[in-house]
Amino acid sequence: MIKSINAWRGIFAIIIVMFHSEVHLMDQAVRLGVSFFFVASGFLLTLRHHDKELTAPSTWWSFWWKRAKRIYPIHWIALACYMIFHLWVKHDSFTLPEFIAELALVQCWVPVKDFFFAYNSISWFLGALLFLYACFPLINKYYSRMRMRWQVLALLVAMVAIAWILNAIPQHLITYSYVCPLIRLGDFLMGVTAANAYRAISSHDLKYGTSKATIIEVAAILIALEVIFIDRSTELFTIWDNHLLWWIPATIIVFSAAMLNGQEGWIGRLFLTRPFQFLGKISLEIYLFQHIAAYTVNYYISPIYGHFGFLIYDKYVWSQIPLLIVMSWGAYLLRQRINKSLNV
Repeated sequence: MIKSINAWRGIFAIIIVMFHSEVHLMDQAVRLGVSFFFVASGFLLTLRHHDKELTAPSTWWSFWWKRAKRIYPIHWIALACYMIFHLWVKHDSFTLPEFIAELALVQCWVPVKDFFFAYNSISWFLGALLFLYACFPLINKYYSRMRMRWQVLALLVAMVAIAWILNAIPQHLITYSYVCPLIRLGDFLMGVTAANAYRAISSHDLKYGTSKATIIEVAAILIALEVIFIDRSTELFTIWDNHLLWWIPATIIVFSAAMLNGQEGWIGRLFLTRPFQFLGKISLEIYLFQHIAAYTVNYYISPIYGHFGFLIYDKYVWSQIPLLIVMSWGAYLLRQRINKSLNV
């Protein structure tokens, strides 16, 4: 495991929670975070399986099903908890087609916002991830065997094609492009390509001192912040800021963390500490249970504070995060027990 990447998972999971809690300074950072998760998935899968043949039907199914078994149980638990609030606390409406699609994690294939963002809306990410897992054996066999120059060229062609498509489609489909698995294949391929480049470079056994490693870490963060600043300052890239704009900064963060693995600078050493590693370990649960924690704070904890004269309705994110971390830790332990029982 590359521990700095694990720490970044926790950081971006918290950023996503803050964005969904209407901390609007996170508008751009959350898109970077979502792209990071897809890039990191492609990167880590490639490092782990680059020398394996996975395209035989039985091997392909075993590869995909092993990962699906890690995702579906915790997704169903989170969805069940969400539906309790949705139906019995909020008394919101229920539609069966959207529920079945989300249960099966195929909602991200329907280009209707009320469909792909129905109920526990963030679960679209898991559906897209399952599609990328299904694609990976073919990517690993054919794309990763290409020369690096052809991989880079393929990505450039994909970026130009996606940019052209986004300029030609109506607004509702631009919104859908944020969750579309075919578009997210681009983020994933960025990670695959970066992993192949890392494998080639790491064979040279490069050495970094603490100062040089810290400079690289700071540079990666500054590049990401600069792209965020540019996107906040102009509407020039608005049509691309759901995904394309973040491919490169997300890849730089992942790639630099891998290159400095075991040779971290001061920022990387901070990321190696237990709090950051703990957040990374429970990042999936943080992501899945954030709405449930928010509803718990809004409907049960905030009224208690209000009774004593403390109004936290507009500051509930700061009450939500501690509760969410405790809730996520419990869900993580449950997921570990389920995974053990399923032999994954």
